[in-house]
Amino acid sequence: MALASQKGGALAVELGFSPNERTQVVTAISEVAGNLWLYAGRGSVELGAVNEAERVGITVIARDAGPGIADVEQALRDGYSTSGGMGLGMPGAMRLMDDFDVASELGRGTTVTMTRWRRKPGAPAQQRPSVEWAASPSGDDVRALFCPFPNGVLIAACAGLGGGEEASRAAATAASLLESRPSESPVTLVQRCHEALRGTRGAALAIASFSELDAWMTWLSIGRVEAVLLRAAPGDQPMSEAAPAHQGVVGLRLPALQASTALVRRDDRLVMSSGSTMLGKARFLRGVGERRPPAAR
Repeated sequence: MALASQKGGALAVELGFSPNERTQVVTAISEVAGNLWLYAGRGSVELGAVNEAERVGITVIARDAGPGIADVEQALRDGYSTSGGMGLGMPGAMRLMDDFDVASELGRGTTVTMTRWRRKPGAPAQQRPSVEWAASPSGDDVRALFCPFPNGVLIAACAGLGGGEEASRAAATAASLLESRPSESPVTLVQRCHEALRGTRGAALAIASFSELDAWMTWLSIGRVEAVLLRAAPGDQPMSEAAPAHQGVVGLRLPALQASTALVRRDDRLVMSSGSTMLGKARFLRGVGERRPPAAR
């Protein structure tokens, strides 16, 4: 594990990655190598440099001949572990890398392939939209937000309570805070809004954080703003799913918060509304199983 991390860090420096990027690559290698040792006892970690016209990358392939993974999607979900640990290994590595793929067969082993890219100086930034967003016209006391961040997007709606200028200020305060910290967890964001709105009549709030890397959405709502995910193809799931709804007022009475996660598929739609008024709608252009394929070594 130490040797793989050391060699990966050296290759990242050689390819011109920043110190922060190097640390992230080393951490991801350590996570997958640790899983290899923990579940299979032995295996290999291969490192390779990839040079394309507008970017360079480091590809990591971790192979083992261990017991394999029965449910790859579940293993990539935060908090899942069969070893009694925190279950942060592969989900954590996936968030640190740009491309991530797991191939596993019970009784025959697992191969994790992941790549971190660095754009060459002067190369145009690639636009890879993952969500299509439309906000409905609303008053000053209601805000619908779409805030992209690296490898994800925050979608939120807030409604100030009390009416008039006070409600407008509450909505504006919550919106400004959410826009400044879009990558933080929904629970943390609600708690921050709660502190910022103390002394006001408060607000209702719905937040959904979508990860482009693993297609999981973490969400919750407080008060009269709600979020509903409409399935494009139900399969073995219901046609719609609602965010956990909490009774309370952000800024006045905040209950114990619990967010849940939903696995998003292509063309699923997220609708945020207050009462009968739709505030915003998002359509997911990518979903589970549609990560970019790993780069060739």
